[in-house]
Parts: sequence; C-alpha cells; structure tokens
Amino acid sequence: SSAASDVYKRQVLFLKDKENGIFQTITGNMRTMVRFMYIMIPTVLFGICEVLTIFISGNAVSIGKEICGMLFYIILITIFCFILISVVRKSKILSACIPVILLCSLVFCPVFINADIYIPAIKYVQKLFMPYYYLKFFM
Repeated sequence: SSAASDVYKRQVLFLKDKENGIFQTITGNMRTMVRFMYIMIPTVLFGICEVLTIFISGNAVSIGKEICGMLFYIILITIFCFILISVVRKSKILSACIPVILLCSLVFCPVFINADIYIPAIKYVQKLFMPYYYLKFFM
C-alpha cells in the first residue's frame, strides 16, 4: 500500500511540475511520452520490489506467474494513472483523491476480506480499482 501510495504521489509531482511550467518546452508526442515515463518509472521500481518481497517471504506461486502478474499490474496502474492525471488536472485535487483511492482499494478489493460475499453489489465497485485485477490474476 505504501508503494502504491508513492506511485500516486509521483503523479502529484508531475502535475505540480506541469503547473510550474517545467514541461512547456516539450511538445506533442514527446509530452505524452514524458507523462508515461513519470508514471512508468516508479511503477516498475515498485513492481520489482514487490516481486522480490513476495519471493523473499516465500509466498510466490511461481517465478513466471509472479512476473507476468506484476507486468500486468504495472500496465494497469500506468494506464489508470495516465487517465487519472488526464481527468484530474490539479495537483491539490489529485492529492485529495489519493487517500480515497487507496482506502477504496483496501475496502472494496479482496485484499484482506472478500466483502462481495456479504454485500453482492461490491463485486461491481471493486472493478474500478486496480488491485482487484492483480488479485484476480492469482485466484
């Protein structure tokens, strides 16, 4: 959760840099690539740390499945963050959204408890959050 929070916080830094005019000289496709790199770099580093942690803790399913699952998750998070910073264009608003996204990911996704067993409508809400897809990859 802390690593995911750092990935989201990086998007706030991107928006602050954008608001401060740091990217004014970058135009067109290069601007899109810079936006993706701002997202992708911390996400890949987070993914490497998570896979290593899973193996060190002895909870790994298999090396191939863990790496494929993490690559899938990295792609999902990158797309989600790209859409998020395209919709939420102000760093302060995004800063307010981060705790809500993280809390909803923990509550609605089957991280600790599968709440859709008790409240069936949650099975639709949990599909809005990326951890759901990562966890479903292994279920």
